[in-house]
Amino acid sequence: MAGAPSVASWDDARQLRFLGASIAGNQPDRAQLRPKSDGVEAEMADETWADTLRAIDQGLGEALKALYESPNASDLRPELGNRLSEIRSRCETLFHRLVWEPTGRLTSGLPLSREQYHLLAAQGCTWADNKMVGLSPYTDFEVAEFFDYEDEERSCRIDPALPLPPGQIKLKFGVSPEKLRFNALRPEQRRFFEEHLPEVAARFAREAPTPPSDRGAE
Repeated sequence: MAGAPSVASWDDARQLRFLGASIAGNQPDRAQLRPKSDGVEAEMADETWADTLRAIDQGLGEALKALYESPNASDLRPELGNRLSEIRSRCETLFHRLVWEPTGRLTSGLPLSREQYHLLAAQGCTWADNKMVGLSPYTDFEVAEFFDYEDEERSCRIDPALPLPPGQIKLKFGVSPEKLRFNALRPEQRRFFEEHLPEVAARFAREAPTPPSDRGAE
């Protein structure tokens, strides 16, 4: 349809270079890519990113410690070789998970997991989001930005304590609107809350108007 937006776009040339570098000369075979899984536990690898990065850091630390504490570094070549090979393997696994597999599944036309979708979005690939297909004037990130608050005294997240979907857990790390000044919001923030969440907009603290001066009547 003429004029219809594409369901995928990349923000700029930098993101296109990211896509090209991740699969250049090594277009993944569809059979090599893990099938899409349902559920957070199933769609993630056996290790989380934090687990993998922590293991890489620990492995490097142990290798360096052994190197510095040995009176003869040549005696450590087999041990260091094994440790560095293990670290390299973990790095390759992490690259595969964060870069190669998401872009490979995208370009191969395979379904994406939630994690893969957001990894691509973080690199600038917009894939059929609410704003692009016309369901909302905002992306998820733009909506999240509306809940950032900053004035002369504090910087925090606005927490209106809205009801959560079933199965989600509430984490308290923001500040309620009643403790924040409505006039400190950016103009686009005020419009967002007034148009889309008027009940939240009404909860912000309003500054009392300055009483008129009587000096002019003297």
